[in-house]
Amino acid sequence: MVVAREIEVSVLGNRDPKASVPGEIVPHREFYDYAAKYLEEGSQILIPAATETRATNENPKVCGGRISSALELNGMARVDFFLEKTGGKIYLNEVNTIPGFTSISMFSENVGS
Repeated sequence: MVVAREIEVSVLGNRDPKASVPGEIVPHREFYDYAAKYLEEGSQILIPAATETRATNENPKVCGGRISSALELNGMARVDFFLEKTGGKIYLNEVNTIPGFTSISMFSENVGS
């Protein structure tokens, strides 16, 4: 088990992808499961996430661009991470090559900032 925050970065581009500022999902209860995401209210999305103090190689924005390049993604994607609460280690959770566009979906329009 990893005790971590859930951080997401939007990425746009092909050969030189640009990543957004990181956003953070703050669930209103212990787990951000289907019910917490789709059926209940109370979870928050914080943009930007408080990750500014991370060193460059541990910065979700930098990692999002690197992962997009490494996987040769094109167009748009959302890269989801777990950011360890103690120690600050970053774990890749998943890559969403077609992130949703519902009212609760997260794809920051602040890409490249």
